[in-house]
Amino acid sequence: MLEGKYLLFGDCYDDINKIRKQCTSTSIADVMDNEALHVIVYEDKQPIACGRMLISEDRYIFDHIYVIKEKRNNKIGDFTMRLLIEKANLMCAKEIIVLCEENNKMFFESLGFLEIKEPSNVNMEGIKMCLDLDIFFNGKKCCK
Repeated sequence: MLEGKYLLFGDCYDDINKIRKQCTSTSIADVMDNEALHVIVYEDKQPIACGRMLISEDRYIFDHIYVIKEKRNNKIGDFTMRLLIEKANLMCAKEIIVLCEENNKMFFESLGFLEIKEPSNVNMEGIKMCLDLDIFFNGKKCCK
């Protein structure tokens, strides 16, 4: 059975770091972890996916979204993203930004993200995509 859990500053990030270590060699922990809201997904009490949400001014940015290799293509990434999207909605976000690699673009498009064709910050790599929450929730947001 899947279980989603939100983590905040001060919570233990050990399970998140385990997932990150399995999924990438470059991104384990960074200074923004303490500023972010995290979600972790467990299956039978084993950590299998994670993601985080950063809030900068009025911008909600999702990053560090990982699913362990053995669990990919089973809608776990979809579940992880929907947990983050729901939390952003409850916080009255209007839109969500994500930077993704080309091989993940279709996944984000399946959730309703659209590519933004605008100059991006030099420090930000990847394809910049945006999700309008009014469209995602068909105009039935909780904060209207």
